[in-house]
Amino acid sequence: MNSRIFGPDGDLRLTNDYAPRFRTDTLRLDRSMDGTPLLLPGQTILELKVQQAMPLWLTEILSDGEIKKGSISKYGEAYRLRLFQNRVQTRAA
Repeated sequence: MNSRIFGPDGDLRLTNDYAPRFRTDTLRLDRSMDGTPLLLPGQTILELKVQQAMPLWLTEILSDGEIKKGSISKYGEAYRLRLFQNRVQTRAA
Protein backbone atom coordinates (compact mmCIF):
# COMPACT_ATOMS: atom_id res chain seq x y z
CA MET A 1 0.00 0.00 0.00
CA ASN A 2 1.22 3.46 -0.72
CA SER A 3 0.05 7.01 -1.14
CA ARG A 4 1.54 9.76 -3.29
CA ILE A 5 1.48 13.53 -3.07
CA PHE A 6 2.78 15.78 -5.84
CA GLY A 7 3.74 19.44 -5.54
CA PRO A 8 1.77 21.89 -7.70
CA ASP A 9 4.79 22.69 -9.86
CA GLY A 10 5.96 19.08 -10.12
CA ASP A 11 9.15 19.82 -8.17
CA LEU A 12 8.22 17.72 -5.13
CA ARG A 13 6.95 14.16 -4.76
CA LEU A 14 6.23 12.37 -1.46
CA THR A 15 5.43 8.67 -1.35
CA ASN A 16 4.51 6.66 1.76
CA ASP A 17 4.94 2.90 1.54
CA TYR A 18 3.01 1.40 4.45
CA ALA A 19 3.39 -2.31 3.90
CA PRO A 20 6.02 -3.29 1.35
CA ARG A 21 6.12 -7.06 0.90
CA PHE A 22 7.80 -9.64 -1.25
CA ARG A 23 7.13 -13.19 -2.34
CA THR A 24 8.86 -15.76 -4.48
CA ASP A 25 5.78 -17.69 -5.59
CA THR A 26 2.29 -16.79 -6.90
CA LEU A 27 3.77 -13.77 -8.65
CA ARG A 28 0.56 -12.76 -10.43
CA LEU A 29 -0.89 -9.65 -8.76
CA ASP A 30 -4.43 -10.57 -9.76
CA ARG A 31 -4.23 -13.64 -7.50
CA SER A 32 -3.07 -12.19 -4.19
CA MET A 33 -1.30 -9.31 -2.49
CA ASP A 34 0.11 -11.54 0.25
CA GLY A 35 3.80 -11.74 0.97
CA THR A 36 6.55 -11.42 3.57
CA PRO A 37 6.71 -7.94 5.15
CA LEU A 38 9.92 -5.99 4.53
CA LEU A 39 9.48 -3.73 7.57
CA LEU A 40 8.67 -4.20 11.22
CA PRO A 41 5.08 -3.45 12.33
CA GLY A 42 4.50 0.30 12.50
CA GLN A 43 7.40 1.19 10.22
CA THR A 44 6.83 3.15 7.01
CA ILE A 45 9.04 4.20 4.12
CA LEU A 46 8.71 7.90 3.29
CA GLU A 47 10.28 8.68 -0.06
CA LEU A 48 10.95 12.34 -0.88
CA LYS A 49 12.03 13.45 -4.32
CA VAL A 50 12.78 17.05 -5.23
CA GLN A 51 14.17 18.48 -8.47
CA GLN A 52 15.72 21.57 -6.92
CA ALA A 53 16.09 22.52 -3.24
CA MET A 54 13.81 21.04 -0.60
CA PRO A 55 11.18 23.60 0.50
CA LEU A 56 11.90 25.25 3.84
CA TRP A 57 8.48 24.29 5.23
CA LEU A 58 9.21 20.60 4.54
CA THR A 59 12.70 20.84 6.05
CA GLU A 60 11.15 22.27 9.24
CA ILE A 61 8.53 19.50 9.44
CA LEU A 62 11.17 16.79 9.01
CA SER A 63 13.41 18.45 11.59
CA ASP A 64 10.57 18.83 14.12
CA GLY A 65 9.62 15.18 13.64
CA GLU A 66 13.29 14.10 13.97
CA ILE A 67 13.00 12.35 10.63
CA LYS A 68 16.48 11.52 9.38
CA LYS A 69 17.73 10.76 5.91
CA GLY A 70 18.28 7.08 5.21
CA SER A 71 18.19 4.66 2.36
CA ILE A 72 16.71 1.26 1.68
CA SER A 73 16.57 -0.97 -1.34
CA LYS A 74 13.34 -2.94 -1.30
CA TYR A 75 14.89 -5.54 -3.61
CA GLY A 76 18.04 -5.75 -1.49
CA GLU A 77 16.02 -6.07 1.71
CA ALA A 78 13.87 -8.83 0.20
CA TYR A 79 17.04 -10.68 -0.85
CA ARG A 80 18.56 -10.29 2.63
CA LEU A 81 15.38 -11.54 4.33
CA ARG A 82 15.12 -14.49 1.93
CA LEU A 83 18.73 -15.49 2.69
CA PHE A 84 18.00 -15.26 6.41
CA GLN A 85 14.87 -17.43 6.03
CA ASN A 86 16.86 -20.03 4.10
CA ARG A 87 19.58 -20.14 6.78
CA VAL A 88 17.01 -20.59 9.57
CA GLN A 89 15.27 -23.40 7.63
CA THR A 90 18.60 -25.11 6.91
CA ARG A 91 19.62 -25.03 10.57
CA ALA A 92 16.22 -26.33 11.71
CA ALA A 93 16.39 -29.32 9.36
